[in-house]
Formats: sequence, structure tokens, C-alpha cells
Amino acid sequence: MTDPNTNLTSANVIGGYTGNAAANLATGATIGGGGAGGFKANTVCDDFGTVSGGAANTAGECNGTGQYGTVAGGTYNTASGCISAVSGGSDNIASNIVSVISGGAYNTASGYASSVPGGYSNTASGNYSLAAGVLANATDDSSFVWCQQTEACYSNGSNSFTVSVNGPI
Repeated sequence: MTDPNTNLTSANVIGGYTGNAAANLATGATIGGGGAGGFKANTVCDDFGTVSGGAANTAGECNGTGQYGTVAGGTYNTASGCISAVSGGSDNIASNIVSVISGGAYNTASGYASSVPGGYSNTASGNYSLAAGVLANATDDSSFVWCQQTEACYSNGSNSFTVSVNGPI
């Protein structure tokens, strides 16, 4: 346990792979385990961030704006927004304040309070938006997009509800 900043009272707790680390004088950082060699260490960049396990995961923006970011596991996930979270999966990025990704792969939640519950290659970039399925793009504020197509689907303006699937609903 370390406390790199004597002005704060919370120690860093780093478990797992020896390359796992708290960066940028982060304090209150927790890494529960995981990590691996070959650029797969877990990192907490900002104060009070948490990476529970997995490999190559990052909590924080590494500039002081991603406090309280949490990555529960998976690989190559980043929770860089303040109070953002990625539960698992691979290559997911929750980059805005209180943005959340539950899992899946290659998803992005970049709008304020945006959410991707899972799936593949979805983007929730509008504030308060939700994108789910495959290639769903909730680009407008307060939009909901559920897509199950081979081509991308997009929201139709603020406060829109868009469903595009092959077959019956």
C-alpha cells in the first residue's frame, strides 16, 4: 500500500501482476488483481479509481478528470469519465461523467450519463442516451437505439426511440 500524496488520507492498494500500477500520483487507487506482461498491466490514473481484474484495463483519464472510474474486468477496457464504469467485455470505453458499459466489445459511451448495456460496436454519444445490439448509434440527446442489422443504425433526433431488427419484434 502506498500514499503518494501526503495531503490525502487514502492509500493505494495494488494486487495482481507486478506491473499493475497507480499513475499520476493517484491516491485511493485499487487494483484487485489481474494484469499480465506484454503491455497488459492494469492501471488506475486518477484518484479513487478501481480496476478489479482482467488485463490491460484503465480507470481514469490520467489528467485528473476521471476520478472514481471503475473497470470490473475484461480486457482493454477504459473508464475515463468521472464516476464512469465498464463491467467487462473487451475494448470498451466509458469516457464521460457517469457513463456506463455493461459488457460486449468495441462499445463507446461518450455522452453524459450514457449507457451501452452490451453488444458489439455500439456508440452512445448523446447525453442520457442508450445504444444496444450491434452497430447502434445513439448520437442524439435522450435517444434510445436498438440495432440488429449488418449496417449501422442511428437515432432520429433528441428524445427518439429507434429499433431496427431483422425479423419480428
